[in-house]
Amino acid sequence: DDISLRLGSGHPVGLLAYTETAREWFAPELKRRIEEQTEHTVTIQEFHAGQVAKVTEVLESTRDGILDIGFVSMIFEPSNLPLQNFTLYLPFGPADASTVTEAARAAYQQFPELKAPFEADFNQVYLGGACLENYGLGTNFPWKKFADLEGHKIAGAGVNLDWISGATAVASNLNEAYQSIQSGVYEGYISASAWWYSFKLNEVAPHFTRTDFGAQYLNAVTINRDKYN
Repeated sequence: DDISLRLGSGHPVGLLAYTETAREWFAPELKRRIEEQTEHTVTIQEFHAGQVAKVTEVLESTRDGILDIGFVSMIFEPSNLPLQNFTLYLPFGPADASTVTEAARAAYQQFPELKAPFEADFNQVYLGGACLENYGLGTNFPWKKFADLEGHKIAGAGVNLDWISGATAVASNLNEAYQSIQSGVYEGYISASAWWYSFKLNEVAPHFTRTDFGAQYLNAVTINRDKYN
C-alpha cells in the first residue's frame, strides 16, 4: 500500500530554516525510513507559504486532517499553546540556538504535560521541535536605547511583543512585514538578522539592531493522530 501524506507550514521554503529542513531533510528522510523498514511506499505532498494553512492555522489544520503533518509556529498560538511558548516569557536568554534546543528538549522530557495538549485538545501527536535563532529588532529609523522606541509602532508575532516596552505593539508575521513597513502600518519588526535579508526587509527598513533577545524554541512538528494510528 502507498501511504499518502500532506505536510505543510505557513512560511515559504528557503526563507526560514525550519521550512527548509522540512523539505530538504524531514520529508525525504521520513520516506526513506518507511520504505526501507516496511513494505509500504510513501507519497509526500508539501504545502508551504499558506497554500493550505496560514501561520495561524497550521495547528487547527493538522487537527482537522487538512494537513497530516504540521510544522507549527507555536508563537502564533498564544491561547492554544501558552505553556509551549515558555522560552518567550523571558527574553535575553542564550543567543545560541543549540543551547536553547538542548534545554527545551530536556524540559519536554521532564514535563510530559508540554506534549499532552497536542493529543488531548488538537488530535495530534507531538514528534519534536526546533529552535529559532537569536532575535533582534529591525526598524526603518535609527535608535540607541529602548526609550527611543516610545511612540513607534513595532510588530512581532504576538507573544514576543511584551519585549518592547513603550512602543505601540502590532501583531503581524514575516509574510506581511515588507508591505506593512512600506505602507506605514508599522515601523519595525522583531526578527532574527538572517530573516531581515531573506525577506528583503532591509529594503524598506535599513536599520537592524542586535538586541540579543535570545534564541527561541518555537516550532513543533506534529502528525494528525488518526493518520499516525
